[in-house]
Amino acid sequence: MSAFKRGWGWIKRSFCGSGFSGETPIKDGEEIESPSKLLRKAFFGKKSAVIALVLLIGLFAFVFIAPMFMPMDVNYTDPLQQNIAPDYSMRAVPKALKSSVKTIDGFADFTVGLSQDGEVFVWGNTKDRLNHTDLKKIPDALRGGAAFVAAGKDHILALSSAGEVVGWGDKSCGQYGFDSVLNAVTMPESLRFVDVEEVQQLVCGYQTSAIVFKDGRAYAWGNTNTAKNLAAMSALNNIKKATFTNSACLAITKEGEFLYGKENVFTSAVSSLYGAQPSLNAYLVGRKAVEIAATNKCVALILENGELIVSGVFENGEDELPRLQEGEYFTAIEGGTRHFVGVTNLGNTYAWGHNAYGQCDLQGAESVAAAYAGSLQTYLVDGEGKLIKSAGLKGYLMGTDGRGRDVFTRIVHGGKMTMTIGAVAVLVSSAIAILVGCVSGYFGGWV
Repeated sequence: MSAFKRGWGWIKRSFCGSGFSGETPIKDGEEIESPSKLLRKAFFGKKSAVIALVLLIGLFAFVFIAPMFMPMDVNYTDPLQQNIAPDYSMRAVPKALKSSVKTIDGFADFTVGLSQDGEVFVWGNTKDRLNHTDLKKIPDALRGGAAFVAAGKDHILALSSAGEVVGWGDKSCGQYGFDSVLNAVTMPESLRFVDVEEVQQLVCGYQTSAIVFKDGRAYAWGNTNTAKNLAAMSALNNIKKATFTNSACLAITKEGEFLYGKENVFTSAVSSLYGAQPSLNAYLVGRKAVEIAATNKCVALILENGELIVSGVFENGEDELPRLQEGEYFTAIEGGTRHFVGVTNLGNTYAWGHNAYGQCDLQGAESVAAAYAGSLQTYLVDGEGKLIKSAGLKGYLMGTDGRGRDVFTRIVHGGKMTMTIGAVAVLVSSAIAILVGCVSGYFGGWV
């Protein structure tokens, strides 16, 4: 019992002086302060200590709260997003374009837009550190305005108001330019200048480009290792619209026929609004396609009767088509890297496919006149060219690693575990140190 009383008395003296008042008067009028009071005065009297404490508390709060708003799948990897530099502007549509959109197009980590008065805008991860170029630097030939623009994997193509076909970015694989390139079909010299009024479409893909004229003529050029049918496509003269996957140039003719580059990809399974079909070729017999769009590995067709069909390699839910209202049908379709977005006759928009970055979180938006797809983004525009809404990848604060994973998100989630382990280790070691120090200091001697 006496040992207990001595221990309790020591605790009172340590934290409250000789009594619970926290101080003990002595003869000369001075006071003896408790160790806890001295500790508080010494600690809070130093600004650096207070700042460090606030930062530590803030860090703990951040690593425990932030993961609630930044979910992470530890098994998720994205080979198309490997080693991306820090950038958070991939969805940052320039303010001057938001109220006057004519078209938006994207195939990679940057996007190009064209305003209704012909001004060209580029945003996103535009710097090519290997070639020391920046795609935001618009060529002087487009100062007078542009009529068409399109973005590829590493280049941009535009048709100026004066009719000049202008390209910038990488051209090592014949994406634009007239010089002979190994394993590539180069841009025809005759396309250096064209009549703007005769052009139907300008489109770019993975190191490839194409132009379609209103009379059905089509020219495609670029890297033949990614699209082996470029020369064959340029020999046709009845094309209505063309698009690119990662491996071919696809098109529909004015008669509604679908032209493809690889039979083993686009003639197998088909998913349509009316269920699964066994063969694309068989299903298209007697039917005409009026619109076409493509992702990296899939193609979507809108048929003359309003039906939507999708064929290809379904890796991200491209075959999980949306359910429409009675009397509703698609009038336009666009494809991103791994997702589709379409607009119906009722002005509703539907997006489906890969949705790891929220690019498909737009269902049900009303009064949409056009929908555009970036690589991993979706943009909705009304009848006056005003941007209504955008969704999808904004970028990465700290870039991505070699497996396409967001470094910042992984640091936040890893920080939670690291801080927890560190805090537990400090608390345990501090408790042991305080106990040993207090006992040895109180009893002294061999203890």
